[in-house]
Amino acid sequence: MVVGVSILYSARVITRLPSPLKCETAACSFADYVYVVGLGKLSDEIWRYRLTSCTLRSTVSTDWVLCARLATGRRRHCVVTLGRQLYVLAGIASSDESTILDSVEVSATEHTP
Repeated sequence: MVVGVSILYSARVITRLPSPLKCETAACSFADYVYVVGLGKLSDEIWRYRLTSCTLRSTVSTDWVLCARLATGRRRHCVVTLGRQLYVLAGIASSDESTILDSVEVSATEHTP
C-alpha cells in the first residue's frame, strides 16, 4: 500500500490518430507539437499535431497535418528532435526484416499554423 500519494490529474482523450495505429510507430515532441512517424508498416509519413489546439476544447480534436515524407519508409525506428530538426534514425525497410537501415533522415520542424 502506498501512503501519501494523491492523483492530481486524470488522463483524457485529446485527439485521434490520423490513421489506425498498426505497429512500430515512433513519436517525439518539439515546442507545442507532437510528431508521429510511421503510422503503419513501412510508412514514410511524418504527421504533426499542435498540442495547443486541444487545450481550449472539451471535444476530441482531429487536427493532424501530414507535414513531410521520408525518403525510405521504415518501422522499428527512433525519432528525436535537436534544434529545429527532426531526426529519424535507423529502422527496418522490409516486411521480412531483411533490410536493416543504418541511415538517418532529417526534416525541418518548421511549422505554420
